[in-house]
Amino acid sequence: MADKYLPELTEADSLRDQDLMYTTGQTSDDEKLTIKNMRKLTAPYRETTAKSVSYAFSALDCDGSWFSNNGAGGPITFTLPVASDGLMVGLLVEDAKYLNISPQAGEQIVYLTSAPGKTVRNKTVGSSIFLRATDNNWYVVNVTGTWAEV
Repeated sequence: MADKYLPELTEADSLRDQDLMYTTGQTSDDEKLTIKNMRKLTAPYRETTAKSVSYAFSALDCDGSWFSNNGAGGPITFTLPVASDGLMVGLLVEDAKYLNISPQAGEQIVYLTSAPGKTVRNKTVGSSIFLRATDNNWYVVNVTGTWAEV
C-alpha cells in the first residue's frame, strides 16, 4: 500500500531537472503540489560530485548540489563561498577521511560552531550535512552524523 503522504513515481516522472508533481490523495487536481527541484534538496535522489582534493566552492556550485570526499587520499577541506541569501549545498562523507567544511572569515556555520571562522569535520561514512546561506552566515538545514568543531 502506498503512503498517502509520499509521491507515487512513474516512469514519466523525471527526477532530473524537472518538477516533481504529486498529490496527497486528498486534494483535487487544482491543488497539486509542485516541489521544484526536489532532488536538489534530498541526498538519496541527488547525484553527488566527488572531490578527492580540497575545493573552494563558487556561488554557482551552491545551487543545492551535493558533493562528497569519494576518492580522497586524506583529509580534504571544502571552503564555502561568501554567504549570500539562497545559496545551498550538501556534503556527504563517502570515504573514511576527514571532510572539513570552512566558512569565509567572519562567517559562521550556525548551530555547529561556537564562533565565526570555525571549521567543522566528520569522517564517518554516510554522514551528511545540508547548508543554506542567509544573513552572512551558513545555517544547518539537515545533518546526519556528528560534525565536530575544529
